Amino acid sequence: FGRQLLHSRVEFDTDPPLVFPEEFPMRFEAANASICDEDGNLLFYSNGVYIANHLHEPMENGTGLVFGPFLNAWANGGARHPQILLALPTSSESSLYHFLYLPTDTMAADNIYGYTVLSFGLYSSMIDMSENEGAGRVVSKNNLVIADTLDNGKLTAMRHANGRDWWVLVWEDFTNRYYRLLVTPDTILNLGLQAIGDTIPSGLGQAAFSPDGTKYARLNLYQLGGDQYIDLYDFDRCSGLLSNPRHFTYRDTALAGGLAFSENSRFLYVPSFRFTYQIDTEADDVMASMQVIGSVFDIPEPNPFFNAQLAPDGKVYISFGGTKDSLSVVHHPNKRSQACQFSYAGFPLAANN
Repeated sequence: FGRQLLHSRVEFDTDPPLVFPEEFPMRFEAANASICDEDGNLLFYSNGVYIANHLHEPMENGTGLVFGPFLNAWANGGARHPQILLALPTSSESSLYHFLYLPTDTMAADNIYGYTVLSFGLYSSMIDMSENEGAGRVVSKNNLVIADTLDNGKLTAMRHANGRDWWVLVWEDFTNRYYRLLVTPDTILNLGLQAIGDTIPSGLGQAAFSPDGTKYARLNLYQLGGDQYIDLYDFDRCSGLLSNPRHFTYRDTALAGGLAFSENSRFLYVPSFRFTYQIDTEADDVMASMQVIGSVFDIPEPNPFFNAQLAPDGKVYISFGGTKDSLSVVHHPNKRSQACQFSYAGFPLAANN
């Protein structure tokens, strides 16, 4: 834990956001989760191997997470799959935080075109930030929440309509069924499985709720050169149930991509290996509304697009699938077509990402 590495710190208190170099020892391959207080002060973060406090030190009892058989290979760099970690507050009045994680248990080659990544369970820990003078302590660790063969990744959350609890959806591997988890201040309730829509092949990808909580989307990247799967649903913040499934596909040359909603919850952005697409979720024909708004072509030595994130400034930021000292940006995500103003590598970072 001793050697310091250079990272980028982005602060959204100003327009444009400020970027600073920052040194701390944790490495990130793809998995990451972090959480701050209501004033934006960092509380803790993780790369899937251990949990670090705001002092960038291993939190007390924050090592020894259930990690899977790849711990030795990935211990120095962190878990290599995105959206397998999730940190959630229990309530605004409490110092307790939930931490959920999907260890990577299996990486099996399907054929020469792709491979399957599986988790055999979802786990949780509880963190008390009032311990150790605000540096925190893991007070309950490696609690099994779901025992099943699960799609690896795509952990994200939406506030319950009551404004306190959280909904988390966890998909079974290669089925049309998902677990509906209600995360309360005291516990995580497994409300069972819902089956909906078509059975979609599991694969690397990303999931997101729309900011208004009315929609849920997920991307499954299954085979090189084959169909890549986008699923769009309506979501009920009272029941945690999905409805109105819409499934459509596109083709690209590699397993890289992600998705994010616009701030007005209308447009879905899907970065892929070569292109970034915009989808109008309110169009009469949602699939026909899919159009290219960004491309790696005509860029010298381009990197593929990867995951996406709606940021506090209302812009969508897109990472690259390889080492890069910048992010791509959708400057006006609420606008249709080229008016959204996509900028390849348009947001410089302080260090390689």
